[in-house]
Amino acid sequence: MSVRLERTTRHDRFAEFYKKSGLEIDTERWLDENCPIWSVAAWEDGCFKGAATVSFRMNRYILDYIAVSGESRGRGLGSLLVADCLERCRDAGCGELYLAARVPLFFKALGARYTGGDALLAECRDCPDHGKDCRPEEMKFVL
Repeated sequence: MSVRLERTTRHDRFAEFYKKSGLEIDTERWLDENCPIWSVAAWEDGCFKGAATVSFRMNRYILDYIAVSGESRGRGLGSLLVADCLERCRDAGCGELYLAARVPLFFKALGARYTGGDALLAECRDCPDHGKDCRPEEMKFVL
């Protein structure tokens, strides 16, 4: 597998991909100068395979979106995207990276911890899938 990661601030490139992956996205929030602050894309043999986007809001760094194309799941691309986000947080002097995890066991395997909080989940409550098809857990990586 020949994967190349591309760091970018052109978050709009991933909006449709995130939507098609079943994520609820708030592109209005993207107009804020600090939200999102960076994205990373995974490319394999010249083909786009996934992306992750980190924002700064509520006085914390938040992994807002991460998705990998269906045919590429289970091959380590999600782990590479998370690792790059964690590296950039460390480089920025950030001690924690929060997320509302739809697949908490994936993030737990990468070292994320449950917070027991629901600050991020408050944003999820207006989603029609919340509590039905989606039961996110607030988690964080401690760097």
